[in-house]
Amino acid sequence: MVVFSWIGGIFLVLLTGILVYRVYINYQLKRLASEKVSSAVARKKLLFIKQREQEKHVQSLFAWGIGMTCFLFFLFYFTLTLQQKNHTLTNQLIQVNEEVLRLKTEQKQFIQQLPVMAYPEKGLSIETKQWKALLSTKDNRKLQGEMEQQLAQKLAPYLGLSTVVLSVDRAANQIDLSIQNEEREALNMKDVTSKIIKDFVKVGEVKTIHFQTVALTDEKIQPIGQWQYSRKDTEAFVLVSDAQ
Repeated sequence: MVVFSWIGGIFLVLLTGILVYRVYINYQLKRLASEKVSSAVARKKLLFIKQREQEKHVQSLFAWGIGMTCFLFFLFYFTLTLQQKNHTLTNQLIQVNEEVLRLKTEQKQFIQQLPVMAYPEKGLSIETKQWKALLSTKDNRKLQGEMEQQLAQKLAPYLGLSTVVLSVDRAANQIDLSIQNEEREALNMKDVTSKIIKDFVKVGEVKTIHFQTVALTDEKIQPIGQWQYSRKDTEAFVLVSDAQ
């Protein structure tokens, strides 16, 4: 694309230069014709020059027309080729998206079929460096996405399929954590949430943790339980909302 643009641009400049040069020559000949030429020899030379330049005009215009025709042909060919490639890439992208969606659906079904494990007494290993970096990094979107995915994967064996969302408030120097999971049998969410918040006591940047359990009915999400924990500074979390 870039190479074609450069070549096409240079080619158009050359064609334009030829046309401008012939216009300039024609202008000079008209000036000579308007001036008085005294001698017969000079008039013959002028007539000969005009005839020769007129032939060059015709040849130049003919070459210019061929050049523009070739340029437009290659431009049309390049545009058509590019459209075909874009169409092929679009179809491939659609196929990839469909395959990813299918894999996600199968993964979700597989995870939901697995029995929920008891939350470990020792808790989960939560690295504090990442949370500090999340507040100190200006462009933290990539890090935030990675942390949300990692935490969701860590909680999957104990909560089932879950969605983790981090809300970063750099002005207040705090992070709010939201965890949503689907309803599972034999899962005491209030008990599990009380164990999860203990893992985040050491993460001073997290001030609020919100849990929500939902049920899927006719492809609609129906909240069936919510628990919110909050704290000040580095104190222990306190349950401030319990809606079941």
